[in-house]
Amino acid sequence: MAELEIRERLVDPLDEIAFREIAQEMVAIAPAFEPTPHRALPAKVDLGKHLHYVRRQGGSGCFAFALLAVWDIMNEMACPYTPNLSVAPWMFLHRRRDMWEQRGGVVTRDGRFIAFKTGPEYGLLQEYGNPTEATELIGYPASPWSGITDLVDGQVTEKKVAMFGWSVEGVNEAAEYRLDGPPQPLKHVNSATLMAQLAAGHPMRVTIPGHFLALVGYDATAQTFTYVDSAGDKRHKGGFGTVSFLQVDDPQKPYFSKAEVIKIVTPRPVPAARIRFTHTNRMNVGLWLSVEGSPIPRRQIWPTPQYHDDFIDSYHSGRWMPWDDNSANLHFTVRLPTEFLWPPAPGNRLVLDLHDSGAFTTSGGQLEEFTVAFGGDVRPCTAVAAGPVQFGPHSHQRFFIG
Repeated sequence: MAELEIRERLVDPLDEIAFREIAQEMVAIAPAFEPTPHRALPAKVDLGKHLHYVRRQGGSGCFAFALLAVWDIMNEMACPYTPNLSVAPWMFLHRRRDMWEQRGGVVTRDGRFIAFKTGPEYGLLQEYGNPTEATELIGYPASPWSGITDLVDGQVTEKKVAMFGWSVEGVNEAAEYRLDGPPQPLKHVNSATLMAQLAAGHPMRVTIPGHFLALVGYDATAQTFTYVDSAGDKRHKGGFGTVSFLQVDDPQKPYFSKAEVIKIVTPRPVPAARIRFTHTNRMNVGLWLSVEGSPIPRRQIWPTPQYHDDFIDSYHSGRWMPWDDNSANLHFTVRLPTEFLWPPAPGNRLVLDLHDSGAFTTSGGQLEEFTVAFGGDVRPCTAVAAGPVQFGPHSHQRFFIG
């Protein structure tokens, strides 16, 4: 309870606005269908096994991080090796309200006007779509499409050119990843309805005071639900926490005040890479993907240059802080470079460069997975398939598939 009280005191002012808007939108949205089980529910459901990327929020936007966790799970169940989705559009909508509040929508980088009929996030993510991580800046790109921006710092207003924006590849791929309608609230939020939804394969975004979580499973024997927070993998158990059925069903103070299910437009398979390493601080490690022999520069997929604004920055919009992701491990799915021709083969090998900077810790780590897949055809990296590959600080290693 102390954790929730601290979180309530630190709620970002822009988050408070978003919380109120989401609550208002939910009133106008028809409740989700609540399935009535015709047979006994399974004793245990674990949809969290489909979530490979545990995001580290750092600052505000928990409503976005929770929904993206649900969305990633549903994408992976529908189409394995779907790349993890980017949080960039959400942070644009969250931080640059001045760009769309008066218009009722936003003009995208390719010149389309997207009207926000049911909430800004859902309007954009239904009509336009969402890019994926590593195609875009990872983390908190706050100002895509914004151009020159007025940043107020005390008595001084400075004009600064925004350093963020969707890439051409991001614009082109966004329509592939869309919501099929706004999130739908459950009419009844209790352990029975939550279990029924999870058993039907529906992870949910759930609300606690001042925060959103993604509900991903339950254990009827232990009488607990499992959720993923956006605090990274050093919290709870690898990022996954539990709450008891008794807390959820408490008539005086139920743990969850709201629960929402989402429907997605089923994504199609794209050539993608899945990379997993263990470490004590994943921001220590740089990853680049490239195609052997290609004249196109290697693309850095982790960690790309990134910034976010924290609680303090909500009050002082001219301050930019480095993204404080202190999670340990990374399990990440990203699109392959657009110039890559499937399948990987000699002369057309996919290359992963890994560099441990030693900037935050000198512990080193180990690469445990490097595979690529397209339409069910999965190709592993031979060097890693034989067992985890150790790497130390200030070291560079190169891995190939093909």
